[in-house]
Amino acid sequence: MKSRFVIIGAVAVMIAVALCFLPRRSGRTAAVSVSPAAGVPGGAVASAASTNLSSQLTNAPAQPELDAKVNPYAGALREPGKSKRAWDAGFLTQLPSLTEGDPIRFELTGGRTASGTVRIVQRTDGELTYVSGELSAPETGKFFFLKPPVGGKAGKAVGVIEFPASKTAYRIEPTGPKGDPELWQRRLDEVLCLNMPPADETAWVGLRLEPRPPTPDPRRAWAAARGE
Repeated sequence: MKSRFVIIGAVAVMIAVALCFLPRRSGRTAAVSVSPAAGVPGGAVASAASTNLSSQLTNAPAQPELDAKVNPYAGALREPGKSKRAWDAGFLTQLPSLTEGDPIRFELTGGRTASGTVRIVQRTDGELTYVSGELSAPETGKFFFLKPPVGGKAGKAVGVIEFPASKTAYRIEPTGPKGDPELWQRRLDEVLCLNMPPADETAWVGLRLEPRPPTPDPRRAWAAARGE
């Protein structure tokens, strides 16, 4: 009889111990189930995400202003443009009666306006194709605009505005939709060669100086370039 009670008591103790361990095993199983991915280390998941992001950035299309296939001036650019606006390809057609000495005024970017005086005007078959001059506002500078040959790499309009004091320039570039012209604010050294080495004056000692040839008229140079 005594042995029967001992057996029953031992069985009861074993059952109680088993019941105590069951919740702990369940908790451990739940902790394992929240791993990042079954059979894949967390570091591998992070590495895959980083690789995908790098691939997306590498395959992202280049900005039109920095794409040499779109912008013929892209090779000289050192940084993205500071500002831009759409430029009317028919700007020169709006000035049919412009003559040398006339005042001129046009918009830059960011709501700023430039004004100055026309110095050179050129027409082809009665159409204004080239104008250049000096600027007095917003600071001292100079400018030129011309109508390029149809189908040229420069696009539908060409123009440069220079402000040496602030080392700022504006240039018309074919970066708009379907190659439409846009006026970009650039660094002056992206538009002009400013870092030319100074001339060595000692190299001229003892040399015979020849008369300097006359400066060519830009109107004739442009006409010659067009084969006129």
